[in-house]
Amino acid sequence: MTIVNALRGRLSLTIGKFRSQESGAVAIYFALSMTAVAMTVGASIDYGRMVGGRERLQSAVDSAVLAAIQAPAANRVASATAILAANLAGSGLTASWTQSPTLNADGSVTAAAKVAMPTTALGIIGTKTMTLSAQATAKLAAKSVQSPTNVTFTLTGATGWYWKQVDLYTHQPGAASDALIASYTYQPTNLNNGGTGTSTAQFSTGPGGSMTSGAVDTPVSLGSTYDKAYLVMTVYSDGCGPGFGPQHSDYASNSSYWNPFTCMAVGSTWTSTSTTWNSKKQKYVTTTTTYTVSKSAVPVYYSTDDATSAHNLFVNGVELPDNVKPNFFSLFDCSASTKHDWEDTPWANPLPGTWSQQDIHFTITATCGSNGNIAQGSAPALVK
Repeated sequence: MTIVNALRGRLSLTIGKFRSQESGAVAIYFALSMTAVAMTVGASIDYGRMVGGRERLQSAVDSAVLAAIQAPAANRVASATAILAANLAGSGLTASWTQSPTLNADGSVTAAAKVAMPTTALGIIGTKTMTLSAQATAKLAAKSVQSPTNVTFTLTGATGWYWKQVDLYTHQPGAASDALIASYTYQPTNLNNGGTGTSTAQFSTGPGGSMTSGAVDTPVSLGSTYDKAYLVMTVYSDGCGPGFGPQHSDYASNSSYWNPFTCMAVGSTWTSTSTTWNSKKQKYVTTTTTYTVSKSAVPVYYSTDDATSAHNLFVNGVELPDNVKPNFFSLFDCSASTKHDWEDTPWANPLPGTWSQQDIHFTITATCGSNGNIAQGSAPALVK
């Protein structure tokens, strides 16, 4: 509050001078007093904005340096810069690096940024802007040889025009293929206001077993012998899952088909009847047209087992780095809940604005235990 106190002191001296002059009127003194109060309140607001802005900047720098420590050296600055901008989007703050993400001798990465925030009341005493700064250092910390043995995915929200499904896979040593453990599906039913729909889940009944429906927050057992686990999001841009297509193929250009938005099995038919006046016959004529449902959209896959597409997943608000296949440990926390947010559109660098609003969201809790088939790994952590 040093600036506010200085302002108060300067105003007190000014008012004291008016008091000492016999010509100082009560009205003038009252007006100056009210001005002092107003300026003090304004300065307090500026100070509050400064505190809030610095907290927002610090959080953005933290996220940026966590992304930088996981990114390849060639992409370190670009990845961190994109994360910094995405975390400040909508705040009115534009940050610049005072120290771009830099690799230290101990393998950690340090970055620092600043923001020039315009003032309001403090401009009267010559303080036009306040410079906010933040610094963070991150390092890859070794994790013990433990793996999630049981996880609970709670699907907390999903939106958009696209059909999407997030699948959890594991692999057992010596197995010829990976095993599907759980699936979480979003089906759009209303394309208005960005798209809303329904969410469902299915779970494996056991090794080699079929999938059965269950609540989206059903605990999933991974066991303690798997040697690999990963997540895959499958996306269909036509809003319908495999084997299904939009009832009205021109739905994208005709909003009358948006609510409800209907998917039907490919190859199935539906009819539409219309009655119009036929001027030649001088009577109303009813016409029935039969339509066959087709599908042109192809599936797009984003996987944490694929370095080129893992970045479509954000973990605790931080986008996974580009061109890096993440360690499975970095996707979960054995001692606290973890947030997963998936983006269902292709990725570009720098980050487009739509990437600040992902489309399917999970909260995950996990219990962990020893697993001799999982090699020791590392995970990013803030050092200071």
